[in-house]
Amino acid sequence: KPDVDSSQQKIKDIFKRYDLNGDGSISCEELGDVMKATGNELAERDLVRVFSKMDANHDQRIQFAEFVDWLFAFADMSDGAEMQARSSMKASLAKESKPATERYKPIADVADSLDFQLEFGEEPDLPNVVSEMMKLGARKLREVFEGADVSKRGFLRLQEIRRILFPHSADSSDANLAVVKVFAQMDRNSDGKIHCGEFVSYLMNA
Repeated sequence: KPDVDSSQQKIKDIFKRYDLNGDGSISCEELGDVMKATGNELAERDLVRVFSKMDANHDQRIQFAEFVDWLFAFADMSDGAEMQARSSMKASLAKESKPATERYKPIADVADSLDFQLEFGEEPDLPNVVSEMMKLGARKLREVFEGADVSKRGFLRLQEIRRILFPHSADSSDANLAVVKVFAQMDRNSDGKIHCGEFVSYLMNA
């Protein structure tokens, strides 16, 4: 069974491989540089097209939430450049300990060796879950949050969010994938904690 915390970390690791300057976002140039280094170099127009698909708000930077959305969106199998980009994402999961000159070399079937098999392009069915929670309103959502925060720390971790969203199917792989996506979008500062404001704001504006 995939470990949901490990799954989230692996997605963050992929993002960091592409965020070469560590500013919290990915530029078109960074995307192209890493793809080239992993043996998946794209023609400039193809690179720009793939980047535009990922850059949902068109600010010329790929934020982590946009990155997650793209990873879990349906893959356009007819777009060879997009499929190359997805292949590059898997190859970029080289071990952090490798030297920089080695880190981005092509890695054959690296995803096959992972406990968590991230199926790029498979969108878990979560709209119904989110839409039902939206109907509760801000006050009820705060009560849901407070009820889940049994230790009264003022924040929720990934496993607690999973239990809220998928109480009856929390062990299924689809639920694991779905909660990783939702958690990443809620967790705007990427600190691994969801505070009440983040929880309510996400569900009220989803």
